[in-house]
Amino acid sequence: MTRRFHLSARLAAAGALIAALAVVLVVSACETRKAEAACNADTPECLPKISLLDTANEVHPHEDLVGKVVVINFWATWCKPCKREIPGFNRVYEKYKDRDVQMFGVLTEDISNADILNFASDFEMTYPVVRLDQELALEFGLPPNIPVTFVYDKHGKRRLNKVGALEEQELAGLLDRLLAEN
Repeated sequence: MTRRFHLSARLAAAGALIAALAVVLVVSACETRKAEAACNADTPECLPKISLLDTANEVHPHEDLVGKVVVINFWATWCKPCKREIPGFNRVYEKYKDRDVQMFGVLTEDISNADILNFASDFEMTYPVVRLDQELALEFGLPPNIPVTFVYDKHGKRRLNKVGALEEQELAGLLDRLLAEN
């Protein structure tokens, strides 16, 4: 009887362990599927699957943005609120650029490369500047008002669509929250 009891206890313990592992695997798979499903479809809430070419001729492929928090700000050189944002964006970029955050300034006007470089130099822009092209306009829609800032979490889901100037503290607080998420 003792032998059977020990064997039954061992089998019960092994069964419980297998059941616990199965629960962990199912929960883990569900969480992974939720994150993938959140932005597998081409929906407006998801970071478009495009590559960005900045004014320094550096390509930023979509694959390099996966798993990062992405900030995309649409602006113009003539836009006063845009100009007010730039110093704060520079500070945020410098603080977060090594922490899985990528920022882009998308220029919405057609000006020469020399004018872009002069403006970026005058405002000491440290984050990459990208020209608005047809692909970007199709993916994001041409914003009717600027500045406009989109922030995407590590899973590519849009978490902010801010029309108007975005304050440095608001952006930094959002980035802190998004970086703390799984």
